[in-house]
Amino acid sequence: MIELLEQFLDGTPEDKSLCELLTIIANESETSSAYRRAVSRLISKAQKIPGLLKSSHSNYPSALNLTWEWLAKNIKNLSQERRQFKKVY
Repeated sequence: MIELLEQFLDGTPEDKSLCELLTIIANESETSSAYRRAVSRLISKAQKIPGLLKSSHSNYPSALNLTWEWLAKNIKNLSQERRQFKKVY
């Protein structure tokens, strides 16, 4: 996982922090407290991304919350799918 992420790193502390969080998420059990903390921190960081588009639509806050919930539940699957994709190609 680290090798895959390192190709996208620009050496900033923020990149290193994100890499560490993604590594924890990829390697820890979904029931571990380290996993839950890492997912929570990753989502917190994602919510603060500069340029993240926001909408004035009345359903936007609800839809965004559902998106973060989906990410928290499915991030482990995304990591596994990426590894499987890499093996095939």
